[in-house]
Amino acid sequence: MIVKVSDCDCTLWLPVFALHFPQTALFYSLTVAELILSLISCSLLVRTIRAIFSSFVFHKNLNLVLIWTIAMWIESLVFKIVYVFYSTGIVEVGMSANQTNSWYSEDDLMFPTIIPNSTLLPLHIACILRWHYFYSLASQMFFFAVERCCATYFILDYEQKNRIYIFYSIFIASNAFSLPMSFLTYYTYIRFTAAFSYIAIPNIAAFVMIICSYIVNKRIMKKFGEGADNYTLAMRFQAHENIKAMKLIRQIIFCGFIFVILGLSCIFLMVLNIFPSINVAIVVLFEIIAHQNMLILCPVFLMAVNKWRDKPAEKMSRSIHQDQNEIEVYFKQLKTAWK
Repeated sequence: MIVKVSDCDCTLWLPVFALHFPQTALFYSLTVAELILSLISCSLLVRTIRAIFSSFVFHKNLNLVLIWTIAMWIESLVFKIVYVFYSTGIVEVGMSANQTNSWYSEDDLMFPTIIPNSTLLPLHIACILRWHYFYSLASQMFFFAVERCCATYFILDYEQKNRIYIFYSIFIASNAFSLPMSFLTYYTYIRFTAAFSYIAIPNIAAFVMIICSYIVNKRIMKKFGEGADNYTLAMRFQAHENIKAMKLIRQIIFCGFIFVILGLSCIFLMVLNIFPSINVAIVVLFEIIAHQNMLILCPVFLMAVNKWRDKPAEKMSRSIHQDQNEIEVYFKQLKTAWK
C-alpha cells in the first residue's frame, strides 16, 4: 500500500495490503497458522542449507549461490516478525483505522495518511528488507545463469579451480541492483509498471543465457561421443556437470513460474478490487506465496541434491560393466589434461 507522510510532501510504498486488520478470531487463527508455517520453513531452511553446504555434487560457487538464494528468506522472516506487531495493534502505526487501505493505487486520493513517529522506524527498516528480498529473489535466476555461463566459459578446469571471486562478484552485483531498487521503490520513485519491467528484463536475459549454455554443453557432449580429438574428458566432465545444473534449475523455474503467476493474479485482483468481499482471503494467499515459498522450494532443492548425489555412482557402475576400455581411455585423457 502507498501512504502519504503527513509532515512532508512524500509517499511511501509499504509492501503490505493493510496496516489494520479486524481483530477477530479468524485473524488471530491465521496469524498463529502463519507462525507455525514459518517455524516449519525455518527448519527446512536449516536442513537445506546444511545439505547443500555438505554436498560436493556441484561446484562451490553454485552451492554458495543456492545457499544464498535460500538464506535471503530470513529478510522476509524479519519483516513478518516486525509487521505482526503493527497489524495486531500492539504498536501504534499513526494512521486512522477507518481509512481505506489498498495494496497499490495510482490515485493520490486513495493514499492513506500516516503520522510519522519513532515507533515506525522498525517498520521502515522491515519494509526495505522485504523489498530487498523481493528484488533479490526475482533477479536471482539471472545471477544463477551468470554462474553457469562462467562454468561453460572455464570449461577446461572449472571444477579443478576454486574461483571464489565469481561468487563474490555475483553477490556484489546482485546487491548493487537490489539495494538501490529497494529504496527507490519504497520511496515511490519507481512505480508498479517500472518495477515489473526491471524484474522482467533480467529474467528474460537469464532464460536466453541458460538456453545458450545448455546448447553449448549438449554440443560438447555430442562431439565427445563422436570421438572428436579437440574435446577432452575434462571438458566432457564439466559439460556433464553443467547439464546436471540445468536439470536442477528446470525444477526451480517451474516452481518459480507458478509462484509468479499466482502472485501476479493476487496483485491484479487486489489492485482492481474485482472481488472486494474476499480481499482478506486474497491477501492471505498472496502472503503465503510471498513468505511461505520455502515450504516448496526447500524440498525441491533437497530432492535435487539427493538425486544428483547418488546418480554419478550409478552411472559409473553401469559404464564399467559396459566398456572398461573406454574408461581407461578417459582417465588417460584426464591425466594428460591436468598435467
